[in-house]
Amino acid sequence: MKSIRFLALLLCAALLLPLVPVHAAQSGGSFYLTASTAGQTLIEPVAVPYTAGQTIRDALRGSGYAFGGIDTAFITDIEGVAGNFTVYYDGGAYSLDAIASPETVTAVVFSESGITAAYHNGILELTLPKQAPVVPQARQITIG
Repeated sequence: MKSIRFLALLLCAALLLPLVPVHAAQSGGSFYLTASTAGQTLIEPVAVPYTAGQTIRDALRGSGYAFGGIDTAFITDIEGVAGNFTVYYDGGAYSLDAIASPETVTAVVFSESGITAAYHNGILELTLPKQAPVVPQARQITIG
């Protein structure tokens, strides 16, 4: 009889456990990263994880991609390709020393060709600059 009471008490405690509030620390998250030059995509959009309190710069260091100049104010090359890169993320921000969080960053874009990006409702939207239209040229070919 005692074992049945003990088992019932244990079952009640197990059922009440989910009702106890638990305050877990923010463990981190991820943001999307993409990089391109005027002529090629260097990094296709990919999720980069970060831990709580980590800066965007530190998350990029741990991403597995090579960023020349990551410890300075300017990124000089990405994956070994040199370029005059600009960086921006949500709301036009550009400081890599900001703390990464869902409120500050969802997508980081490195570009040297005026590509902009926004992350809305789970979709990374890239806006490419318009290229000048190609003007057809007349050519005369002489046969024979």
